[in-house]
Order: sequence, then structure tokens, then C-alpha cells
Amino acid sequence: MENVDQELPRVYWAPCSLNGPRYGLVVLNESITMIRYPNPKPEYDPTQDLMQIWIMKEYGVYESWIEKYTVRPFLIESPLAIWKDCLMLFQSRKGVLISYDLKFDKVKELDLNGCPGSLRAISFKESLIQIPRGTEHSTQVRNF
Repeated sequence: MENVDQELPRVYWAPCSLNGPRYGLVVLNESITMIRYPNPKPEYDPTQDLMQIWIMKEYGVYESWIEKYTVRPFLIESPLAIWKDCLMLFQSRKGVLISYDLKFDKVKELDLNGCPGSLRAISFKESLIQIPRGTEHSTQVRNF
């Protein structure tokens, strides 16, 4: 297990073929994943402005980027997460939560609305490591 206290920030280079207007980072198959998606504009062409999904197989190794998927574009505000390695979650321009199944190419608008730019997704991974708790009067910050 890595010691997070000693981990230093790293610079990761994106694949050179990613030259699109908008990007998002998510986790897919426990790897850093970059999503390139188009910015809808008057000259937007759905046949040309595709969404690309790239995975970094080995952290810090530029040559390990592989293009995993190229899918039709969606008019989205931002990518939020990839769940169970096949279900992408996006926020639409109107603030609606949208899911896209990478295996079956199915889009579903979910019954959850927010203001544009307000939705977030947080990845949770179960762990046996206990998070230290303080008393109701403690203000001490602990590193764990």
C-alpha cells in the first residue's frame, strides 16, 4: 500500500491526438481516464465532433495512453463519472443527469435535475481503514 503522506503531485501529459475544446477526468477500471467532448457551437457537426475516451494504463507513462472508446457526442455540461466500468454519467446543459451505457449505446435521462454546473459525482471505495474521530470539542486535525 502506498504512503499517501509522501506522495508528490505529478504532471501527466495527455495524448497528443486529444485536441478538442473540452476535457474531463474520471476513473475507469481503476485508471485515470480522460474524456474529450465537443463544445456545442453554431458550427457543431455531430458526425465529426465525436467524444473520445482515453485510459492511462500505467501512471506517469505517456506511451500507456490508449483510446478505449469513440462515441457519438452528447450536448453536455460536464462528464461526472463512470460507474461499474460501463455506465457514464453526465450533466446536460440544462442541468439534467444523463446516463450512457458504453456497452449497449443507450442514453437515459434520469429524474434528477440541478442548476447547470451544479451536479457532482463522488467515487466511493469500501475500505477497512478506520477514519479517526474526534470528540465534539476537539479541533485537532489528524493525518491518516
